Amino acid sequence: MIISLNSWISASRSLDLLGGRPTYPLKVVTMVWRIQGLINSSDLPPVVLEQKGLLEVMDQLKRLPSGLDSVLQKTVPWGVAFHHAGLTFEERDIIEGAFRQGQIRVLAATSTLSSGVNLPARRVIIRTPIFSGRLLDILTYKQMVGRAGRKGVDTVGESILVCKNSEKSKGIALLQGSLKPVRSCLRRQEGEEVTASMIRAILEIIVGGVAATSEDMQTYASCTFLAASMKEEKQGIQRNQDSVSLGAIEACVTWLLENEFIQITEDTDGREGKLYHPTHLGSATLSSSLSPIDTLDIFADLQRAMKGFVLENDLHIVYLVTPMFEDWTTIDWYRFFCLWEKLPTSMKRVAELVGVEEGFLARCVKGKVEARTERQHRQMAIHKRFFTSLVLLDLISEVPLKEISRKYGCNRGQIQSLQQSAAVYAGMITVFSNRLGWYNMELLLSQFQKRLTFGIQRELCDLIRVSLLNAQRARFLYASGFLTVADLAKADITEVETVLKNAMPFK
Repeated sequence: MIISLNSWISASRSLDLLGGRPTYPLKVVTMVWRIQGLINSSDLPPVVLEQKGLLEVMDQLKRLPSGLDSVLQKTVPWGVAFHHAGLTFEERDIIEGAFRQGQIRVLAATSTLSSGVNLPARRVIIRTPIFSGRLLDILTYKQMVGRAGRKGVDTVGESILVCKNSEKSKGIALLQGSLKPVRSCLRRQEGEEVTASMIRAILEIIVGGVAATSEDMQTYASCTFLAASMKEEKQGIQRNQDSVSLGAIEACVTWLLENEFIQITEDTDGREGKLYHPTHLGSATLSSSLSPIDTLDIFADLQRAMKGFVLENDLHIVYLVTPMFEDWTTIDWYRFFCLWEKLPTSMKRVAELVGVEEGFLARCVKGKVEARTERQHRQMAIHKRFFTSLVLLDLISEVPLKEISRKYGCNRGQIQSLQQSAAVYAGMITVFSNRLGWYNMELLLSQFQKRLTFGIQRELCDLIRVSLLNAQRARFLYASGFLTVADLAKADITEVETVLKNAMPFK
């Protein structure tokens, strides 16, 4: 606490990396209380905060559709804030900007901030070497401490690792540890027949026309980082060729053939050998950027849907564009069961078609479900995906984020992350359907990338093409009679100005 206070007084930026995101609000508020207590009870020099800048930050946060977070309302005036995945994208952008400009002096964050967000600081404080019940790995630790004293930003920097007596040896190991060698993602793990990365790589060179024969594939394999790293390990060139070019490639080609991603034709040039060509499924997989292994489930899912679509509402289509691989949140099964009981018959019909069972939900509420077998894992995944699709359905129905958060027991940042990944996935599935020649399916899915991106109903898809409009403004314009971009272009400027003024709450 004294260390954070030192940063606060000296107007230098401190990145305070804490463990356990659910307790963040309490920890940050406690930090502010202690700062207030230390100032009132000691002979510390007077501290001048950038009040004008902090008021501007508060004003920006208030103007967001989600409103001002109750914890940030208490901490930002003191130059203290927090940063984690529970914040909306807009809140994160504002807080990151304020931290870079020095208005926020102490920023509490999770270990995930160490990668992906460039927030240099003079001092990095790591509160524990244990995050989420596991010891930090060397790479994450190096990324954390690398934030301190960034060249061109600060002249000095320091990092502090706080350990309990029982964690001291682990802390020393982190300080003295070195990074592990880079490992190729194409390398097979022990007991693994083929890797998803190698399958993808082989499919890419076949679809791209780079390789058509076994010899071409062996040449490609000999140029990979995997081949180079195996040579570096002094396993010998011949052994390298046997293990990489023959074993792994042969297994991947067999898998691709069995699952109809590629096909074989005879060489017409008179040379002996076989030529490998992509099927429509292989080309569609590559064009849509899907994983070949995930494609099998997606393909089967879409085929089932085409035989029995429920079009009474958007739920069935939304379920199809809900990412299969999105492990979104920990589900409150009792909440899910209560929502299930309130669903209309048309939505329950969709649920039954995709494999949701009321009996399974009841067992989950009682805690009597264990996902051990492959069938149990699949059943669990279907129910989680359906729950996620209900969230997305509310999003594209223009239900406010706060209401969705309260209804499904998740935070706004999670909802926005889901919205972003679902919009990307919807685009991928649309391209996949197009490349397979499933044009009716493509027509049904094509509107949902835009709707998920902006959280809008179908009638706003045209208006939202105007880059300065968001869902709220587009809805006000539509309600005022501006139904399309063409209507907006022909409108009188004063009319549009009046509508947009009414769309924003008075500040």
